[in-house]
Amino acid sequence: MFKSYLKIASRNLLKSKWYSLITVAGLAIGMSACILIIMYVRDELSYDRFHKNAVRTFRVTTDSPSFGHLSSSAPALADVLKTEYPEVEHTTRVFKHWFSPLIVYEQTANVEEKFFFADESFFDVFSFELASGEVRKALQAPFSVVLTKEAAIKYFGSDNP
Repeated sequence: MFKSYLKIASRNLLKSKWYSLITVAGLAIGMSACILIIMYVRDELSYDRFHKNAVRTFRVTTDSPSFGHLSSSAPALADVLKTEYPEVEHTTRVFKHWFSPLIVYEQTANVEEKFFFADESFFDVFSFELASGEVRKALQAPFSVVLTKEAAIKYFGSDNP
């Protein structure tokens, strides 16, 4: 029975070539679009899911009439959200500056491309593990820094300054 279905399908494909081409092309485009949409949604839903309270972590953005949708907000908004809305448990501010700082240590200078400023409540919101030091004291002092393992090795080698 399956053999007869294949025979009839092949006859119809050969008989009306343009119709078959359009049908197969439409099916291929539809399946490709479906696969791309699924891949995009999975990628978007996978960000920062390793944090302890990932489902309760949100990012605040700004819709401006003059500038459109911005992926940032005013720095003072964090304090306002915390005081005005009791649902907000913790807030933190993360800011990527427009310059790449020059970091100098023992005659070696490096420009760091991935450099962010954060306030002391950063580790209340995000659950990164530290290789050295205490999470509670990490960003409390002015001019303190938290480095990835790769950056620490890049700048300090095996030293622990």
